[in-house]
Amino acid sequence: MAYVVWIITGVLTAALLSAAPPHRSVYGNAVAPALAGVFGALLGGIIVSGVIHADHTVTLPGALGSIIGAAIFVLTVQAQPGAGNRRVGRGNPGTDDR
Repeated sequence: MAYVVWIITGVLTAALLSAAPPHRSVYGNAVAPALAGVFGALLGGIIVSGVIHADHTVTLPGALGSIIGAAIFVLTVQAQPGAGNRRVGRGNPGTDDR
């Protein structure tokens, strides 16, 4: 039962984070954040609860772990590629809006 709750938590977390102001999922792949949310929720729930203890009981630490795991994975998927190489601050060259 806990695995089903974690999957639902992952999908809901991905839906909430994908509907944030940048709206990246509208222009890109809308399935990737949902799959990342499910994977992150399962991984976070398993790490916090443990594989043996996650058989049938849903615990608060397991639910919080699934939310945190889903948020980390969804935000990682939504990160813009090459953002680490981008210069921020004074001295940026101007870009055309064409």
